[in-house]
Amino acid sequence: MNPVIKPISVVLKEARQSKGISLQDAYKATKIHPNTLRALEDGTTLGLSHVYVKSYIKIYAKYLGISQHELDRYFHPEIPKEKKSRLDLPFQTKGEKIKA
Repeated sequence: MNPVIKPISVVLKEARQSKGISLQDAYKATKIHPNTLRALEDGTTLGLSHVYVKSYIKIYAKYLGISQHELDRYFHPEIPKEKKSRLDLPFQTKGEKIKA
């Protein structure tokens, strides 16, 4: 059984608060606007592209001292063994329809 993983937003907020860092201090160090930092901690994306969100999370996490290993658990979760591989999925040959 896999352990329950906290959302990355909670991890970021708890790390910042445990170190006594204000959002303004984090902004000065990371150059990520306080509204964006607050949104990351709240688990919202403000309509930003996932590329920007992932980049901001990496920058912010590094500043907070969160290891790359811990971040990888969020960005590259293990695929459960019961998931089918691509080879198990139906495929279509030319002129053939996939049956649902």
